[in-house]
Amino acid sequence: MAARQQRQAKEIDIILLGKTGNGKSSTGNAILGRSAFATSEDAESDTIFSQASYASFEDVCVKVVDCPGLCDTRVKRSVAAEKFVNAMGTAVTLCSDGFHALVLVLKFGNRYTEEEAYTVFMLRSVFGPDFIKRFCILVFTHGEQFELQNRVQNTSRSFMEWINKQQGGLKKLVEEVDYRCVLFFNLTKEKQEEQRLRLFSLVDSLGTENYRYTSETFSAAKREQEQLIAKRNAPAMRLKLQKQISLVQQDIDMARTKISGRKNTAGLDQDLQSILLKLSGLKGDIVAMDKGSGVLNTLGLTVVSMETTVKSQMALLKERRDAKEATLNLEKKLRDANDALSRTVGFKKDKKFISALGTVAKILMIPIQAARDAEDAIGEEEDQTADEGFYSV
Repeated sequence: MAARQQRQAKEIDIILLGKTGNGKSSTGNAILGRSAFATSEDAESDTIFSQASYASFEDVCVKVVDCPGLCDTRVKRSVAAEKFVNAMGTAVTLCSDGFHALVLVLKFGNRYTEEEAYTVFMLRSVFGPDFIKRFCILVFTHGEQFELQNRVQNTSRSFMEWINKQQGGLKKLVEEVDYRCVLFFNLTKEKQEEQRLRLFSLVDSLGTENYRYTSETFSAAKREQEQLIAKRNAPAMRLKLQKQISLVQQDIDMARTKISGRKNTAGLDQDLQSILLKLSGLKGDIVAMDKGSGVLNTLGLTVVSMETTVKSQMALLKERRDAKEATLNLEKKLRDANDALSRTVGFKKDKKFISALGTVAKILMIPIQAARDAEDAIGEEEDQTADEGFYSV
């Protein structure tokens, strides 16, 4: 007896996860051998926050962490991914040294649903692609229903024989966990020790006694967790960003109207620069919200296209102003020359001089006309840009 008391108890840390109504909290109580977690027969989960409880069996000290029910009716689908990541983060934190196994609780007699398949997908996304293969065990509750079905069908098949005959998504999941499955009789206390030992044996088979899934490992998968949340929240994020993009597009259209209409463009440079700042901010928001998931790439391309358009309008506006300034300078030089010649003594009486002046005037008109043609060409290019339109959201 003394030797047994001196021997250090083996620790087994388990996280329970399952859809509301599958008997997850009841399974936790069956593992611990006492009523540690609140249970309910209702469709809604009694487990709102992750909870941990302990029990000792001879040389085994077991910790069970009960997580909130998956697909909880009180949780909207749009925020389910973020809720899931947060719940898993809390559950992992409750296992300060990490956990040995995650037990996914399914209900015998129920079909393997889309929600449960999505849960498996999220587990891979949150914990890593090899997590289910390395750390997951399947517990099927309501073993009483299995025995009743055997009696009704007058058969003596074993639970593992039933497991081997499963098809579809459940078959793939069973194969992925390497047939680590155990049937739980939550109401039949005589069965609890046997099923508890079976579960502990499956945990030992994982070979994780000296290797646990830790909070550090969970944190290392943060990028995948953020991308999962981004993908789930993509519709709401797109709606928010499209509103902002539309308002900036309105500012661009107003600036374009001023340029193409040859209206007063005073202060337009500052307006276009302000638009560029808004677009730069939108690009930053898209990168931050996308988290590298790619779900907002289309909006990112839209903003880049708008940015290119604004820069081209700024270049056209500068060319137009430069051409107009060149025209005014040449016209001023011609007027100054004409005034100077008019004041020349004998100007009106010298026909040769008048002929030479006409020649000079024609020569001076060549660059003036070229400048005017350039300004008209810029205007036509602006009109063509307006006709082609902008990259719309």
